[in-house]
This record gives sequence, C-alpha cells and structure tokens, in this order.
Amino acid sequence: MKNEQQFYSKLEEVFIGEAGKKIEGKSGYVNLMKLKSQYFAHIKPFIEKEVNEQFGRIQDEKVREEVFQKLYTFFESYLNETGTPFYSQTPFYKNLYEKVYSEREDVNLFWKTQRLYYVKSEANYHSMQNLQIDDLIFDFDASQIEHQKNNEKKTLEFWATQLEANKITFKVVYQNGSRSKWDRLKELLQLDKPDKIRKYLVENFGSSVNPKIIYKDNGLSQSGLKQKQKETALLIYNNNDLIGSVTVEFAINNLDDLNEWAKQNQLALYNRTDFIKKAQQLYKKQNEVDYFIHKDAEGFLKEQFDIFLFQYLVGDNALDNDWIGSPEKITNLQKLKRIAHTIIVYIARFEDELKHIWEKKKIVKQVNYVFTLDRLFPVDKDGNRDLSDKAAIALVEKIVENEGFAKQINEWSELGILKKNGAIELIYENKKGKRLNSKNKYLPIDTKHFQKLKYDLLSSIETIDEINDGLLIHSDNWQGLNTILPKFKCEIKTTYIDPPFNLENNGDYDYKVNYKDSTWLTILENRLEISKLLMKDEGSTFVRCDYNGNYLVRELLNLKFGADNFRNEIIVNRFKRQLDELTRLNFATESLFYFASSQKHIPNKIYRPRLCTFCGKEMDPSWRPMSSPGLRYSPITEEEAKLYSKENIINVNGKPATQARIIKGQELLPPRGRHWTFTQDRIFRLESKGRLRINPDIDYTDMNGNKMKGLPEYLQTEETPVDTTWIDLKGYAFGSKFSTENAEELLKRVIIFTTNYNDWVIDYFLGSATTVAVAHKTKRRWIGVEIGEHFYSYDLPRLKDILAGEHSGISNDEDVNWQGGGFFKYYELEQYEECLARAAYNPKYINQDGSINDLEQLSYYTFKNSEKLLSAMLIDDEKDEVKVHFQTLYPEIDEAAIAETISNVSGKKIKHLNKDRVIFEDDTKIEFANMNYYDPVFKDHYRSLLWWKSKEK
Repeated sequence: MKNEQQFYSKLEEVFIGEAGKKIEGKSGYVNLMKLKSQYFAHIKPFIEKEVNEQFGRIQDEKVREEVFQKLYTFFESYLNETGTPFYSQTPFYKNLYEKVYSEREDVNLFWKTQRLYYVKSEANYHSMQNLQIDDLIFDFDASQIEHQKNNEKKTLEFWATQLEANKITFKVVYQNGSRSKWDRLKELLQLDKPDKIRKYLVENFGSSVNPKIIYKDNGLSQSGLKQKQKETALLIYNNNDLIGSVTVEFAINNLDDLNEWAKQNQLALYNRTDFIKKAQQLYKKQNEVDYFIHKDAEGFLKEQFDIFLFQYLVGDNALDNDWIGSPEKITNLQKLKRIAHTIIVYIARFEDELKHIWEKKKIVKQVNYVFTLDRLFPVDKDGNRDLSDKAAIALVEKIVENEGFAKQINEWSELGILKKNGAIELIYENKKGKRLNSKNKYLPIDTKHFQKLKYDLLSSIETIDEINDGLLIHSDNWQGLNTILPKFKCEIKTTYIDPPFNLENNGDYDYKVNYKDSTWLTILENRLEISKLLMKDEGSTFVRCDYNGNYLVRELLNLKFGADNFRNEIIVNRFKRQLDELTRLNFATESLFYFASSQKHIPNKIYRPRLCTFCGKEMDPSWRPMSSPGLRYSPITEEEAKLYSKENIINVNGKPATQARIIKGQELLPPRGRHWTFTQDRIFRLESKGRLRINPDIDYTDMNGNKMKGLPEYLQTEETPVDTTWIDLKGYAFGSKFSTENAEELLKRVIIFTTNYNDWVIDYFLGSATTVAVAHKTKRRWIGVEIGEHFYSYDLPRLKDILAGEHSGISNDEDVNWQGGGFFKYYELEQYEECLARAAYNPKYINQDGSINDLEQLSYYTFKNSEKLLSAMLIDDEKDEVKVHFQTLYPEIDEAAIAETISNVSGKKIKHLNKDRVIFEDDTKIEFANMNYYDPVFKDHYRSLLWWKSKEK
C-alpha cells in the first residue's frame, strides 16, 4: 500500500503545486489554490473508484504498487510547481517526444511553454519566523501581501510592526506608488494631497474621525520619532469590503527612522542597520514562479501519456519488461491507461475552467474622457470651430463653476500647462457676445474631476466613438487585446511594440526584463496571436528587439505572420555607450522587424536627406556616373526604335531592344561591361529638369571599344529613398525620465511609412507612450495598453500635455507643426486575478431540485452550473425579471464603464451616452436602470461576462 498512499498524497501535491501549498496573502491566486484543494478532495473518491473498478480484484500487491508508481512518475513529470500541465520535470533520459516540424516547414521553432497562456511571474513570498542574523531574530509576516494582478513589476517593502530588544517583526507588502492608493482617503477626508492626509492621520491617530478609517493598534509606540518621521511611518491599505474602508497602522519602513527609534527607545537594535538589510535580502531570495494556463490540457496529457506508455513497451528499457507474450500484463496496461485518462480528464476540467476565466472578455471598471475645450464647440461650414456657440459656452461656464475645477487647475499647474497658456480666463465677452478664449482652447479637461458634470459633457457629444482620437487601457496587455477584439477586429493599420528585452538585470527598468527564454517567447506569442486578429489585411507589424532575443523574434514572427510576409530587418540606433569592452565590441544598434499582415500591404514612399557615408551628416546632392554594372538590353517600342541606329538594335523574342540611349542629342553606348542606369523616357525627364549632363573632363571606352569624350552624369535628388539602415535617427530619447523611451522621430518614420490620416495605430507594450504620442501628433488614431503604474504617473500626463500643445520631439517638424487639441478615453479593466477573487464555485454537482448527484453521476461533474459571477444579477420578483448590477462586483463602476463594457464585448461603437442610457451605432440601446439579463439583444453579452460557458463533460 505504500506506493498507493504516496500516489494520492503526491498527486494532490503536484496538482495544487509547490507554490500553491506555500502561497499566502490576499489575492485571487490564494482563492485559486484553496479551490484547487477543495476540488481535489471531491474528485479523489472518483479516482479511487476508477482504480478499484480496474484493479480491485487483483490480489497481487506488487501489481497494484507498480500501477501507482507509473501513475505518479507520469504526473510528477508533467505538472509544474503551480500545477499547470506542461513539460515540467522532463529531463532527456525520460525520452521526451514532440512534433517539432510540419510537412510544409523543415525548420520550425519549438519551446517548452509553446502551448500555454502566460499569466505572470512572481516570487511567492510567504511568512518566515526566527531568521537569525548574528544575535538578532527576524520574523516576516506576509499575510497582508497583495499579490501581483498581472505581470507588473513590484518592489517589496518591509514595515516594522513590532520591535523588541533583539527581535524585529516586519510586515511584508508590495510598494504601492499609484495615485489611486490615496483616492479613497482623499474622498473620506476631503483633502487633496497625500502630505496633508498623512499629517491629518498622525494628528488624529486612533480617533474615530470616520467609521471607514480603521486604525490598527499593533502596540508599537510612536515616541522617539519627529512629526515628519511619524508621517512617513504609516502603513495604509485599502480594504476590499462593501463599505470601502481603509486601514491605517503605525509601522516604520525607513531604516534610518528605525535606527533613530531604536536609539530613542534604548534598544539593542541601534546601529544594526547592516544586519537588518542582510535579513531583508535573505528574505527576498525566494524563487520566482511562472504562472501558466494550458490551452488544451486534456489533449496534451493524453498524448504524452500514450507516448509514456509506448516508451515503457518498446523504449530503451523495454528489454527489462516481461510483458511480451503475457495477455494479463497487456490487459493491466490497458487498465492503467483508462485510470490515467480518467485522472487527466479531472485535471483538465479544472485547467479548462481557468482557461475560460482567462479568455473571457473583461469588465471595464473605471472610464474617463480627456478632451480639449475646443472639442465642445461645433464645426462651421469652413471647417473651423465656432468658439462663440452658446450651448458650448454654457457647458464651459458649468465647468468653471463646478467644484472639480479647482482640481483641474491644480492638475494643469502640475503638468506645467498653465505657464505655457498664460492666464486661465476661459471665456471673454465683447460686443458680439461671449466667446471661448482661443489662447486656452487646447486646455485638456479630464472628466474624473467632474463626476457630477460628466454626463452633461458627454451627452453634448454626438458619435462619441467616431470622433474619439485614442484609447488608453490600464490592463495586462493580453486581456486588453482580447477584450477590445470584437470592437477593433481588422481595424488596426500598424502595430509597433518594443517588448521588454530578455535581460539578466531587472533593477534598472520600470518593467520586468529577466525572463526565461521559453517564458519570454510565450509572452510574445500569446500577444502576437491575438493582435494579428486586430490587423487589417493592408496592415503591418513592427517589433523592436536587441541581440538578446532578435534571433528568436524573427522565427516567432515567421511562425505567426508567415515568412512570405517578412519585409525587412531594420537597423536602429541604441544608446551610445563607448565602454572599454574587454571581450567583445560595444553594441551600437538594435533590430526592428517589419512584417506585413498580408500581400495586400503597400507602404507609403518615404525619403530622407542624403547623408555622408563616413560622418553621417547631411550632404548636398552630387553628380554621379549614369551607368551601372552588368550588360543589359532594354526593350523598346517600334516608335522608339526610330531614334536609334539600326546597328544598335537587336531582336529579343521578336521585339526590338537596345543598349544605346539618346543623351543630350547624341546616340551613345554605355561603358564596356555596364549599362545605362535609366530608361530613355527617364533620361528625357532628367534633361528637362537640368539634372543630366555630359562631363567633358572624363573619358570612357564604350562597349564597342570606342574611346568616348565626356561621360554622362546625373544629379542626385536632395532626398533619397529610405532603406533598412535608420541610424540617421535617434533610437531612444535622451534626457527622458523614462529610461527606455523610444525617440519620437523613429516612431514618426514608422507611422508615416505605413499609415495615413485617421488610420489606427496600436502599441500594447506602451512603456513611455511614445507610439501613441506620435500617432496623435501625426493625426492618426491610436490605442495604448500598459499595466505598469507609470500608466498614471507618466503616460496619461504625457498625453494630456500633448493635447495642450507641447513642443518637444517632432512637434516643431515642418510636416507636423503640432499645436494641440484632441479627445481620448482611458480606462481600467477587470483582471484575471480579480475574477479569481470574485468567482464563486460550488464543488458539488447540484440538481435543480437541490439534491446532490450520486458518485456515478458526479463522475461527470463540470463547472457549468457553478455561480461564477452571478452575484451581479439580482432578481426582481415584482417584475419577474433578472437585473444586472455590475456595481455589486466593482463598486467603482459607473454608467460610462457599463457602456464601454458592452461596447467591447458586442463590438458595437458608442454613438451617444448620457446618465440614463447608451445608444450604439446600430441604434440599439441600454437603459442603465433596467438592464435585464434576458434582454434579447444583449443577453449573450451579459452571459459571457458573468456566467461564461464551461467545458461540457
């Protein structure tokens, strides 16, 4: 019985995963691991039942032990540390087999995680007690850690909550540098600055100023610290409860302040900072785990088990088996296969449900609009804004009178916009009446400051999505792409991405860069696969990469778009760092891969000034010899043949051809071994423009051996067609606060090369938002997706600054001449982790009459009857209706967010939006106060958001 007992115990371990056993804190992933444990407890009796049915009559204990040994060996090999099925513990000696080529391709790209969805990478920090460094003892409490929702970069913080003579207890949390961290307290305390909030909380610590503010007393004395030190020693976190409460705890994060506290309180911890740092570094050295979801867990595991069984029968070790000629043993192997396939089905059902949660369209949680004041005014017959329109003037007056206007002014001041635009007098009055001050017409209004006025502003705008210039999405980029797919399918003209390079050092970047090669490839593959569906047939995709991954990216793009759609590998500059490398040359360039969506893609013609080959500076056009290497006869018409001597004309396939040209009135043959560069027609055109001459100072020998006085030359144009060497442009922006900000001039060339006015451009590794900034300045429409906190601290402010008319980058280029103006929306999406946290699952199959099925029926259990997110549905008994209330899931959702959610999942563009309803482009509408789950138009969309289909038995 040893192997049998170990098998069930080990199977539970590998199904839940090593990471699942240790995970703690607050997140949907914690709920996931709990659900996995519950699920295994329910399926275990059915696995035992299947084993007993197959081997229950076999008395030979050795046979049963062998069965369980084989089962464990297989599942231990193919379930990773989070319980995901794939090539986990599959070293070479286990004889792994996989199809790595096709009938069409004899060279193909294979990597271990190819058939998976990548979710995130995170170290599963867990609590740790009694870590001893010298004579100091350290405890680390990870119970409050908010795990990463996606793959955003997070930094650990250590807050001392208990300090004893030689012992410190740290509460471990992730740093929260987002502005949203303070939004709840700003509303509760009616204070606008974090510094003011901290000061208020310290001065009123412990008092019941607001029932939603919870002060946690951990027993740590505040004595020994000055006022400013106390203000920074506040651990604040928003609670996920119905009332929207906030917990405030006195705890010390700054090590200098901790040292000062120890000194003032006469503890042995004083001047032990080096030991404290060492303890924190040791705690951080917990292994990072990659989270994946398999796209076809059942198919993969069954395929691999069949290979596993085949290897047992005929593999290298088959000679040691005595199954040959033994019908009984063959029968036992068939039974083994049935048991394994049964277990696989159970494991796959859970994995499939995770896949359905991952793939479901996500709910928009918060949406706001940013527009310049001029966009409130109608366009007159000449195409100009009528800045004296009375209705628009009335809206501007409401903005000025609204309580949010002071916050808007403060934002303009923080962005530096006020200095650029002078006074903030929005309206002036003359004899003709009131008029918008044209100096301030490009001031950007953010509706987040005007929640009470938001729908008055939006209802004044017809065809909202039609006039919208752009969209910023704060989300995991796969979720963002998947959610907008119905709305933007086949609409994007150009994709530009600069994904995180696969580097070893993670510390100098605003996002993660230290991935395993297989993980990195899966990240890109997942996103390229879905972004391909957004592209027009005439579209193109650009991917920037350096030497760490360019050899992989080219093969991946071939796989996704087809090698026949490869256009170019463009060379671009990287940072100029002249380091004295001892073992290799400095890296000066990076690759920009350019692929077409299909053969229908035809780019625009683009040119650049002529550059000196040696110094790289612009140079004047020069006279060049008008001949090129190689012999060539050019076909000519019968009419053109009259221009040439008969001896210079030959017959090629029944048609006349010649090597001669009429140049400056002379019939000339090209130099020996060469041909004239241009056709006769092109030569006549060059002559008419004065760009062709015969240089009398140069002689040549023509193809007949005649010495000729004067060589034909042509004058180069001032510009030359752009080739694949783009080192005439900066690769990155210098002096930027964002370390890897692409240069605007680089993006300008990409966008002008492949798009026209009003075409859509997307960047889903948005970074510093250069792609969408340039798209806006060049009058393209744009989408940007970013998960990092710099979405709010850098990207959004940058776009507002551009709307106000900032003059950096390409703004002053003659062909851009950017002045300002625009309209865009930005929103946050529900994330996979949040679905895991809220989705309700009942691990029992319950009939409609409330009875629970017996074991035989329960063996067909699926997740299709679980509650999932049906808590958003409320039954109205009086009207016999089921109403949809998204706010029960996310209280921050408002009417605009609901409109965007349904627009995304249905693919319908928004035409008109107000507080009561949204009207879509096809004139279907939703009344927000009466969202019926069984609405014949929208019921499928509600269902896909709240009660998605699960895999049937």
